[in-house]
Amino acid sequence: MWIPDKIRTFAAKTKSSSLIMLQQIGNTLGTALGVSNSEVLTAIISSYFSILYMVTTRSLSRHSWLSERSWFRFLSGNYTWINAFVALFAQFSYEVSERYILGFDETMQAKSRYSTYGIDRFYNSIIGIVQRGIGFFGCSLISIDAGKSYFMGLLQIIRTPHDKARTAAIKAKKSQAKGKAKKGTSTTSANNPQPKPKPKGHPKGAKNKPKSAENTLETASFRTFKRLFVDVMTQIKAQLPNIQLHHIVGDSAYATLQYMELALSEGLYLISKVKRNTVICFPFQYTEQQPYTHGRPKVYGKRIDNENPPAHTLKNTTIQDNIKTEHFQFEGYMKGIFGQIILNILIVRTTDTTTNKTSILIFCSNDLNLTHSQLWDYYHLRYQIEFDFRDAKQHFGFADFKNYKQNNVTNFVNLAFMMCLIAKIIIPYYRQQYGMPKLGITDLKIIFNARFTLKSFLNDTQNDQNPIFNAEAIHNFMPKTLINAA
Repeated sequence: MWIPDKIRTFAAKTKSSSLIMLQQIGNTLGTALGVSNSEVLTAIISSYFSILYMVTTRSLSRHSWLSERSWFRFLSGNYTWINAFVALFAQFSYEVSERYILGFDETMQAKSRYSTYGIDRFYNSIIGIVQRGIGFFGCSLISIDAGKSYFMGLLQIIRTPHDKARTAAIKAKKSQAKGKAKKGTSTTSANNPQPKPKPKGHPKGAKNKPKSAENTLETASFRTFKRLFVDVMTQIKAQLPNIQLHHIVGDSAYATLQYMELALSEGLYLISKVKRNTVICFPFQYTEQQPYTHGRPKVYGKRIDNENPPAHTLKNTTIQDNIKTEHFQFEGYMKGIFGQIILNILIVRTTDTTTNKTSILIFCSNDLNLTHSQLWDYYHLRYQIEFDFRDAKQHFGFADFKNYKQNNVTNFVNLAFMMCLIAKIIIPYYRQQYGMPKLGITDLKIIFNARFTLKSFLNDTQNDQNPIFNAEAIHNFMPKTLINAA
């Protein structure tokens, strides 16, 4: 049972009530968001945990002393959410001795209405189709030692008319090329002569342009991530100056020169995954038989067969349940993606010994000091951010909200992901306080719902002059319907 040292110490000091934990979280959020009344934030947190069904603005108002108008008034404000995420993490979960990586990814939520701010068509990777909805870019700090993700912020992806026109032009170009392929252009005649082949090399008078992030078009996705990444790193450097953070991890969609150069601008190395048919070359090495003579030195050497890497690059072999896993690690180039940047490349080949079927996974990083096991482990920690996306949709209303105005959408979605971070703080406290190592978000919501029901009952039945229970007893009440109580 992993419990942060800060939570362990706090639980030992505050054995009387869990209300103190909520109040401290509310005070921290109030300071970061600029909300003078921290009791409002404490009520907001409690109402999120008290709902067992669809989380909307109306259901939240029914589970708190705040009216629905008060909720909309709060959601219409402007808040520095990234500052609040980092402040909450620094106060309750940050450990100086732990090492962290920064994971990032996109998520979308389907919406049927047309008036929701930022609604567009986004690819849904879960069902594999393009859907109408809203898209967000999320960023999370992931503890390498504990394997836990702490959400740090998100921004909505807004596509401008220029982005939509560029996407439409690319689609038209692809469809035109497909149409030509169907018709066939191999037949020649007097009226349709065979076109002349394109001459090799640069056109006369053309100048070389360095391939960098500055000379490539910024997509809506990259533009959103750039803003988010800079804001998150600014807050981390300001509030956590001694944090051990050296790497940023993204999946194969972000294995580009743009993302690598952006990570390097903040002093971080990129770890990513590439397609199995990526062209990989060894660095060229001059020998006595082939010495350097004159001209530009050669950079790219022999191309690597990704299916059968050289035997001398094999670093580790394991066999488990008839699955043979081989790790091949070496330094090389991916000139079609990263140009002349030398990379730390890991090829993982798995073979089913019963059927001899193989599969290939290729990972890369511009940090040349990572071992094959570190590169493998760091990349797979990236998946922790997917659990934040799942929890926000399943438990905290990211999939349920009905708001459509810009500020309301922004604040509600940030609240949903803020609750994911607060759950990471409160759950270890409850596990320590009540001795329930398997307690999860569903159990936490059952606890808060039962206490809300008890409080509502007592408010309706008790005599104000002779109270039956006090607030401390209500906040220490434990229901008997927990899933993982044993």
